[in-house]
Amino acid sequence: MTDCSDFYNLWSPRFILEKPKLKFGLLQKNGAFEWVGLFNTREHVERYANRLLPDKQQTLSEKELIAQLGVFLGREVLGKEIFQQLYDGISQRTVLIRLPATADDRLAAAFARIPWEIARPSLEQEPLLARNVAVRAITGTDLPEDKEITLALAANEVLRVLLVFAETEEGNPLAARLEREQLLALFYDKILPRHLVQIDSLCYGVTRATIAEQVRAAKGYHIVHWSGHGHHDSLVLSGEQDNQISGAGLVALFQQAGGFVPKLVFLSACHSGNFLTVAQQAEIKKSTGAKDLPASITTKQGYTSTALALLTAGVSQVVAMRYSVNDAYARQLAVLFYQHLLAEQYNADAALATARTQLAADAKIGAIEHTTPLLFGQDRWLLEAVKKRNAVQLKQRYPERRFQPLLADEQYGFKARPHFVGRSRELTRLNQEWLSADKSPVALIQGLAGLGKTALAAEVVNLWHRRFDWVLVVQSRGYAMNAEAFYQQMDSLLVRLNKAYREECQDDEYRKILLPKDEPARYETMRENFLAVLESYPILLIIDNFETNLLAEPDAGYVCKDPEWTALLTALVTRLQGDSRVMMTSRHRPGVLVDKVVWLALGPLPMNEAWLFLQSHQALNQLWHSEASDLVAKVLKISHGHPLIMQRLGDLAHDAEALAAALTRLEEKGFNQLPELVTGSDALREQERRYLEDVAIGAVDVLLERLSLEGRQLLWVVTRALEPVRHSILMAVWENTAETVIAIGPLLKELTESGLLQQEGEFEKSVFSFHELVRERCTAWMEQQPQDCGEHETKPIGQAYGEQYASLFKGLVSSDKETATEMGRRAITYLVRAEAFEALGGFAHDVVISTQNPQQLQAIIAELETVIEQVPAGQIRWRIRTNLADALGRSGQPQRAKPFYAQSASEAEAAENWADVAAICQNWANALRDVGQLQGARETFQRAAQYSRKAGRAEVNILMSENEVLRIDIMLGEVETALPAIEQRLAQIRDWWQRQQQGETLAAAPDADVLAHAFIGALGIAFYAHHTLEHWQDCLDLLIEIEQVQQACGESTHELARMRFNRYKPLIELGRLDEAQRVLEGCLQVFSNVNDLNYQVKALTALAIIWDERGDVSRAIELERQSLAICERLPNPEDRAISHGNLSEYLHTVGQIEEGARHLLAQIVYYIVIGNQQRLFGGECLGNLAIDLQEAKEKGTTYPLPRVNELLQHAEFSTLRRWLVERGVEVGELQGRIDGVVAGL
Repeated sequence: MTDCSDFYNLWSPRFILEKPKLKFGLLQKNGAFEWVGLFNTREHVERYANRLLPDKQQTLSEKELIAQLGVFLGREVLGKEIFQQLYDGISQRTVLIRLPATADDRLAAAFARIPWEIARPSLEQEPLLARNVAVRAITGTDLPEDKEITLALAANEVLRVLLVFAETEEGNPLAARLEREQLLALFYDKILPRHLVQIDSLCYGVTRATIAEQVRAAKGYHIVHWSGHGHHDSLVLSGEQDNQISGAGLVALFQQAGGFVPKLVFLSACHSGNFLTVAQQAEIKKSTGAKDLPASITTKQGYTSTALALLTAGVSQVVAMRYSVNDAYARQLAVLFYQHLLAEQYNADAALATARTQLAADAKIGAIEHTTPLLFGQDRWLLEAVKKRNAVQLKQRYPERRFQPLLADEQYGFKARPHFVGRSRELTRLNQEWLSADKSPVALIQGLAGLGKTALAAEVVNLWHRRFDWVLVVQSRGYAMNAEAFYQQMDSLLVRLNKAYREECQDDEYRKILLPKDEPARYETMRENFLAVLESYPILLIIDNFETNLLAEPDAGYVCKDPEWTALLTALVTRLQGDSRVMMTSRHRPGVLVDKVVWLALGPLPMNEAWLFLQSHQALNQLWHSEASDLVAKVLKISHGHPLIMQRLGDLAHDAEALAAALTRLEEKGFNQLPELVTGSDALREQERRYLEDVAIGAVDVLLERLSLEGRQLLWVVTRALEPVRHSILMAVWENTAETVIAIGPLLKELTESGLLQQEGEFEKSVFSFHELVRERCTAWMEQQPQDCGEHETKPIGQAYGEQYASLFKGLVSSDKETATEMGRRAITYLVRAEAFEALGGFAHDVVISTQNPQQLQAIIAELETVIEQVPAGQIRWRIRTNLADALGRSGQPQRAKPFYAQSASEAEAAENWADVAAICQNWANALRDVGQLQGARETFQRAAQYSRKAGRAEVNILMSENEVLRIDIMLGEVETALPAIEQRLAQIRDWWQRQQQGETLAAAPDADVLAHAFIGALGIAFYAHHTLEHWQDCLDLLIEIEQVQQACGESTHELARMRFNRYKPLIELGRLDEAQRVLEGCLQVFSNVNDLNYQVKALTALAIIWDERGDVSRAIELERQSLAICERLPNPEDRAISHGNLSEYLHTVGQIEEGARHLLAQIVYYIVIGNQQRLFGGECLGNLAIDLQEAKEKGTTYPLPRVNELLQHAEFSTLRRWLVERGVEVGELQGRIDGVVAGL
């Protein structure tokens, strides 16, 4: 074996705030680049694919990178003799990987992470994974026997398989439904007809309790398939608390529920096959108060993971994922694996190898995906089922066959939709709140036409029909059904379908649901009889399209036309006991179903769930992988997540030209063109046309007509919003666009209960959303009946929204720039569309100069570009164009900005507005300076000075531009040359200032405010020059003078303290630590008095530096902890990262290595997630880590860098934990990225 202890090295000093920063690099020798790639393949590919490689003048694609790694692995690592034996032939072979026995064997652990199956003899030849080679990880020192072990089943014993789909609300949506349906189809079509196999599934709200209940009912499972989100050492369940389960915990749960240890577990979960040292795992257990690890782990294995934990707990074989895994790849792999394992009776090694070989031929699959799966287990198992048809379960497959007369057509009936996706939150609520024995037995699905109410109800039938003896459907689409007709239909169905009911009614006719019309208290008795039937037999009752039975009543909402419906629904909600359940779908919410009902108000699919539909739709998916992929993105954009619209557009996807034409038609003319997209026979076309007309026009128009006038006006105001709108903003816009204000609360209730609006949250925290169909039909209504708008006119509404967002921007810009910028972008959008150009000009400038995020600047640029030619010629237009140029310049696009600056300057020059020309040139020069084009900036500042002189502006204004030229000279490294001119101009401005302070009126500087600004600017440039030259006493003198000028100008104590704070650096360098401490402590008191948290952080960090200089590191740690505590109350994650890094440095200094490592990891996490590559790779934190790893290695120890999951268990990192959740970061995926980074050190 090659000694890989010196493949590469990283050199970098430690860093703390204000300390020197040195760059470091990867020393490539002995194939170091390739070794790093093999040890952490996914991170390596993500970092280097399609980028210029280090020290190599070339770029490689993902596929080419992996191919090169494969050649290196085959030739240099395995060697010709070993590799050729593996490569020759096509029979199934297995590579065994022995996992390290101790945590100290880091090299062995690294070798265990290598994806050996990518090895290949040359770039032109295929890898091992395409040649039927299996890779299996084993533990222990004994080599397992080369034999196949067959599962021992009793005669006629069923081999039981459990599919678990553990989707969570917190995680990104998975295509779990598609995976479930494809796996069930495989079992029902190819496995159950020939083998005695039982297949069960759990989904939507998977918890420990639901798993235990399922295992208890089945008495255990031989195979468990787990699909969901995972971490290196746990799987994620549903729920906010205690929602992770380890491999050992899963096995214990099975055993406690009366089951047995599964023989095979397939973990379709990210990072489930990753490795973690026992020491790290033990520390996690210790920190959470759990018991010690079992001896089997501490004595036999140095590393653990979910897969290894399952093996240790007794599972014979585990298929797991090394890295994060693509949903589509995991799904295809699972289907092929089970086909070979159970339908074709391969052993697990051969089943996985054959599946991977098949997938290797699919060009659409990313090359990195093939490196993800790994099989664990000592032995080669054959899970051979009894060759006998499972007739019992096959009969239960299709609910439409079990429960005639269920409507079976896909459009209107209860046959499962092949492209149903999403609605995970709704289905989870139904599973947990409706199907549970102690919850409400009645559920209401409410929403506009076409949003998928019936499709969701059909999915409920598809998922849970086996829980019921009968599924009864009442359809009232297109006509009102009174209670009499309902009772008659129920009685007729049960007499025909239920022998027990039929016999009971023959014995006692008063048990019938339908009684003779002359019976006294007839409806009351029928109601009681119906409840008795529901409580006697597990029945799922679905009442579809109940809106036809409702009337809109002023102040009462929607009431039942038939009073008996009101009485029956009240009885069902308040009195129904047992296992029966009632589900209703309706476009409106009946007033009787307000309390004690599971109410699901459907809106459009969220975009991430809508994307799953496009992936699951065969024609759209094929289109996505073609040159016409832009059409698929357009389907998503135009449909706005409306299920029916996506489906109808998907029906056209087989013809790209027809789809393109349809999308153009909808985009240009609106959703009223939807009925024109119908295809098929004349009869079907007419039926479909009527339905689509109802969806696109009729259904919404009926609701608009039923609304009160004030309700329509509020809907008009809401639908002028371009995004879901907060309650507070909506209320302000509503009140500010009309003189007569109607209370908003009852009107919002009217709109939400009608289904026109969807509400998230409660009371003042509510957010209201709607589909584009509602906006379109509301717009059409108001165009036809403009008097209904009342005082609420379009442009004032838009301006009011813009002003609200502008107000939010101003309130947030000093504390939360990222959110403030988004509010500013929205304000600009509304002001642009309202043509409020005067308000836009100055405000746009404020937003642009405060925006740092390039993506947010791009959005602002797009808005300004759309409006620029609409603005009337003149000063407002060239100023807005200058704002656009400023945005382009600040986003790193100075070449695009140049013509806008030039045109603005030209227009201002043509108007002989020399002052504006000067200002434009000044902004232009600032933009050039900010992107490092210093020479261009210098020349443009000179132009600004020239135009200021031409404008007849005061000499002080001219000097301000000329001073900026000198600032550029400093930046160009000519500080010593520039210094005399800087001092000369400073002396001139200082003289003017002193004379002006004595009451003299100066022609050179007539405006006192401008003079003060120029003086402070000149002092600041002089400070910059002396700071560059390390003239610390001069720096200190200049800072004192700046503060004196500010004081003379009447600046607040707070602003003066902000300036005084800067003295600490020169004072430290001059050795005047006591004075620096006094300055900082005085500033800190001021910052505390005005609650300036940002500067409190700075002051505390600076004080920590002072105490560190004195050698009192304990005091420095205390101060930095205070700084971090305040940072965690502020929104800027970069400040938190810096504070964690400083604290880590201090803790290392005093020997608190483990705690220091935790804070160092926190810093790394922040930088990786926010994407600050400069601070991450520029030496600040990874350089420290490299030193820590090297020092530990030299001492013969291991540096205790924790895992992210362990870090988040500590209370002191709860802010980081919440921040990751808020940003939707998957901890397992994040850990994988960190592992890759660390492996490169």
